[in-house]
Amino acid sequence: MRGLRAELGFAPGEVDNSLHEKIHPNSSKNWSIKLVGLKETLKSDLTEAIRSSNKVVSGTIRMVLTAITNEEVSGKEARVLTDAEIITVLSREGKKRREASEESVKLWRIENGFDKPLVVQYFSWISKVVRGDLGMSLQYELPVSEILAPAASKSAQLAIVALIIIVPVSILGGVVAAMKRDKLADRLITVGGLSATVIPEFVWSVILILIFGVAFRVFPISAFPSEEDANLLIRVYHLILPSIALLLVLFGYISRITRAGVIEALDSDYMRTAVLKGYTKRSAVFRHVLRNALLPTIAVIATQVPYLVGGLIAIERVFNYPGFGSVLLAAVTAKDFALLQTAVLLTGVVIVCFQLLSDVLFALLNPRIRQRVAE
Repeated sequence: MRGLRAELGFAPGEVDNSLHEKIHPNSSKNWSIKLVGLKETLKSDLTEAIRSSNKVVSGTIRMVLTAITNEEVSGKEARVLTDAEIITVLSREGKKRREASEESVKLWRIENGFDKPLVVQYFSWISKVVRGDLGMSLQYELPVSEILAPAASKSAQLAIVALIIIVPVSILGGVVAAMKRDKLADRLITVGGLSATVIPEFVWSVILILIFGVAFRVFPISAFPSEEDANLLIRVYHLILPSIALLLVLFGYISRITRAGVIEALDSDYMRTAVLKGYTKRSAVFRHVLRNALLPTIAVIATQVPYLVGGLIAIERVFNYPGFGSVLLAAVTAKDFALLQTAVLLTGVVIVCFQLLSDVLFALLNPRIRQRVAE
């Protein structure tokens, strides 16, 4: 060892600091560089996320202003409800149809603010939402918050159970397909997943109910337990079947993205370096590959979360589950605009929040930007 150091030109007591840094990557200097890199990465990615959010907000404002401008140019009265629909609302309030005269319809418009221009109605609603007043539901005659809060809670429970099943199974399928590239396992996972994806979720729901709920009686056919005081395990047990239906729909898409990312990482230089250092292929995949390969998968999962929270109308109807999608469908059917506006607003907030979360996870898992700062 001394002869090798002498040949390299080192004095007997001299230490190669660069070699020391490579052998000891967890030194204080390297840690300070990593922290600086992480700070800069978070700053840049959060800035980009805020820019993306601003695009969403500005696009929404442009659509609203366009609708307001078209309404004002046409010169027509901004009526979101016809007289016949108002009569239906009055009949729900306990009044007979023959008592719902033209004067009572006009009085109802004035009391609820529907006689004002559309621009005034919109900004009046926005100002109330900012103050926490979501309005009253025309259909249920209850505050909107009392209707949406339990429905959103139930949809969140279904989304969490579904993600717990979908994410690990899909990622594992994509990793296995990538490691068995062009073999039988790869073809089965890829073709089977894509074939399952093209079948709608309500079709899978009916098939699963007939097989596991009626024929074998393994799972209940309803996603909502009949017992009011059901514990957590019973509620999760009722949510497994609709979660499997969602798994069959989303597995092909997520596993395909994961497979592409893992294959790209397997062909990279750092993977070959890890193998030369003595890592087995499996340990190298879990130590180095997944961290870089899962970045596009995280983006895909983040775009699917709003769908799991507010877009499961068909599954909620099939499994008789009183979630957010069922409330949204009922609001559209009954033209309950107070309930519908707030539901759409909450859906947009969920979309923006999870896009921001995916950008933050990108910053935490992406080592390339930190490496550029370190250099």
